[in-house]
Amino acid sequence: MNDIYTREIKGAQIRSKASFIEKGEMSIRYFKDLEKIHQVNNTIESLQKENGDFICGHEEILNECTKYYKDLYTSQEIDMNSIDDNVDSTVLPKLSDDQTLLCDKEITEQELFEAITKLKCNKTPGLDGLTPEFYQKHWSTIKHPFMCMIKEAYINGILPNTLNQSLITLIFKKGDRHLLKNYRPISISNYDYKIVAFVLANRLQQVIKTIVHTDQSAYIKGRNIGVNARYIVDFYEYCEKNEI
Repeated sequence: MNDIYTREIKGAQIRSKASFIEKGEMSIRYFKDLEKIHQVNNTIESLQKENGDFICGHEEILNECTKYYKDLYTSQEIDMNSIDDNVDSTVLPKLSDDQTLLCDKEITEQELFEAITKLKCNKTPGLDGLTPEFYQKHWSTIKHPFMCMIKEAYINGILPNTLNQSLITLIFKKGDRHLLKNYRPISISNYDYKIVAFVLANRLQQVIKTIVHTDQSAYIKGRNIGVNARYIVDFYEYCEKNEI
């Protein structure tokens, strides 16, 4: 009974997004209340449409969300000739043959294992419900079928459908909770997809510095966006000193 009680508390702690864990006496009611508050904050009870009308029904809210983000993210027709002209007239950096091979070669079992061991635990799973802990604990059992799936994807040039499926949820940011513009959609993907993406990202980090200029100081490992802030101060002082 104590084991069941402990697991129930642990689940409530994770779902309530508690940033700390009680020591000593474990109050399940406390974490259940936190979980309830978290669920209420993430629930959209009503929305205001563009014409000012309010809707409250579950199906109406879903339809409004679908329409809003479909319109927002639908691509518009563009002039491909204009894009081709710009690309053709631009000198783009290229990877060497060795760098290209590094990025394009088949994913190895060692790369997958390293990616799995670096996954952060206690994170939200995707639609399949499998967490990082599952892959870390059972990798020796599932690595063979996982590798077969990867090889088949390389042969066919496409990932299995389940790897391309994500759960989209809306996160409230600020302002009026009734307006969809104040929410941000995030995609919760399955961890098998994240593992593959992790491997490819690690490969990219090894070559990206050779093709992305040093002026791009953010979002690249080993670079710091604070460098650009320092540049601005230096430019300002230089101009002030030379009266330009």
